[in-house]
Amino acid sequence: MAYADYAFYKDVYLGNVATEEEFPRIAERASEIIDVLTYNRITNELMNSDETLANKIKKANCALAEQIHYEETAISNNSNGNISSIKAGEETITYTQSNSSSYLEQKERYMSALTNISKYLIGTNLLYLGFRR
Repeated sequence: MAYADYAFYKDVYLGNVATEEEFPRIAERASEIIDVLTYNRITNELMNSDETLANKIKKANCALAEQIHYEETAISNNSNGNISSIKAGEETITYTQSNSSSYLEQKERYMSALTNISKYLIGTNLLYLGFRR
């Protein structure tokens, strides 16, 4: 289940990149990536217990959904090149000609996603990799 809906995306996040038709799909994909990067720590109980944290999670979901939108658009517009970087603020997409393996491409996407959501989730302990007693 996606953490943010289209109404949140338009009215709170103030997004204007994704359409209402495509947002549920890319938000769902973004939520799946967020779950991986947060070690499945986000629960319904957590979302319902802390509104400030829930809004941060939803904003991270929107930011990552836009990143997925940019990646898909770039791939469909330039099937010969690989995306080497994406900057959501000013919509900058950089392409490279590369023969990198799918593992490296996937790693690059996850690192880019982690960087993108960190501005919202840093300090929440959701990205904490260590052990807690």
